[in-house]
Amino acid sequence: MAHHGRENVKFIKSLNRNRTQSYKLAIIKYVDLTTEEFTESFMGLDTSYDSVIELPFSMNLRMRGSVTTIKDQHVYGKTSSNSY
Repeated sequence: MAHHGRENVKFIKSLNRNRTQSYKLAIIKYVDLTTEEFTESFMGLDTSYDSVIELPFSMNLRMRGSVTTIKDQHVYGKTSSNSY
C-alpha cells in the first residue's frame, strides 16, 4: 500500500472512532489513490489540456440571444417584501 493509502486508512479509522457523526467510512479498493488520482480516473476530469483559451473581458448576452425580455408576471398590489 502506498504512503497516501496508509494515510487514508489512518484517517478512516480515526473518523470512525469519533462517534459524533451518524455514518462510518469503509476501506475500499480505491484507498491507495489520492483525491486527485481518483477524481481524474473516475469523475471525468481531464487535466491534460495543452493550451488555455482567452475569454472576452465582457460579453453582451442580449446581442447573443441568451437573455429574454422581461415578462409581465401579473403581480398587482404586492410589495417586494411579500412577493415571490
